[in-house]
Amino acid sequence: MSLPMRAGVALVVVDLVLLALPAGERAGAHPQQAEGTKTKRTVYFVKNLSVPLLAPLVEKHFKTSGVQVVAEQSANALLIRANADVFDEVLATLAQLDRRPQGVAIEITLVQVAPRKGEGGKLEPGDVDDRELSGSAERVQEQIAALQKKGVLTAVRRYTLRGLENMPAELENRQTTPNASGGGFSKKGKGGGFGADGPRIINYRDAGINLTVTPRLHPDKKITLEMQLRDVTAVTPEDGIVAGVDDKGAAIMAQETVVTAFEGRVTLTAGQAKIAAGGQSGTKPGTARTLVIVTAKVVTE
Repeated sequence: MSLPMRAGVALVVVDLVLLALPAGERAGAHPQQAEGTKTKRTVYFVKNLSVPLLAPLVEKHFKTSGVQVVAEQSANALLIRANADVFDEVLATLAQLDRRPQGVAIEITLVQVAPRKGEGGKLEPGDVDDRELSGSAERVQEQIAALQKKGVLTAVRRYTLRGLENMPAELENRQTTPNASGGGFSKKGKGGGFGADGPRIINYRDAGINLTVTPRLHPDKKITLEMQLRDVTAVTPEDGIVAGVDDKGAAIMAQETVVTAFEGRVTLTAGQAKIAAGGQSGTKPGTARTLVIVTAKVVTE
């Protein structure tokens, strides 16, 4: 194989530098090769990765095998010299490392679990069986729809991201939600809080989701999702605080903010859904809590 001019010059310069070193330093620069050992050389043109990153990685992997790798950045190539018995293995390793990153489709589903009535009619945090929301992604979505129809889940939000392995995918969806207060209690009403003619006040709160996910692929069809999630949503609990009354005399319940935060790793089989451990918001009894369900799969163009 003919070498590009720059590659050939780089190879000659490297060999000359090594020859100029004392024998002891030459031996430390690269593993000694047994006399009479046949060596092979080639130029490998890198397609997808960074040459300065790949060269030391290969040398470290074949540290005791007499493999020498020089990064030629201008040509985005590696100048390789190796013993004949490991030469093919070096090229095979490079082919495995220097591949195009695979695409990954990620779906994050946030479901709010409705509170349930306990003893004496007091509201308590709702609960669902984790096994109902884990398994095949399609079956889990069917189960979510069934639970929502039964009223076990009060709200369902889905977010889809598509990115490349080992690269962070980000999603930000901000919104503001109105929160009414005031409006007054009637003079005959209980509480004696606001005047009957008091104005109703509308406040706005920031809500929405901020999400960063970095997918890592494994040979056994496993996918690890490194996640950073913060979700803020407003709920109106049945046993909440009465903030006022409307024009028809109906009570205006104060909204409460539910914050769900999760930072960690979730490992799952491609195409399977799983509840993110630690992704449940800690709220007081009577407030809906949020579960974070994740799924991912490799996609091809």
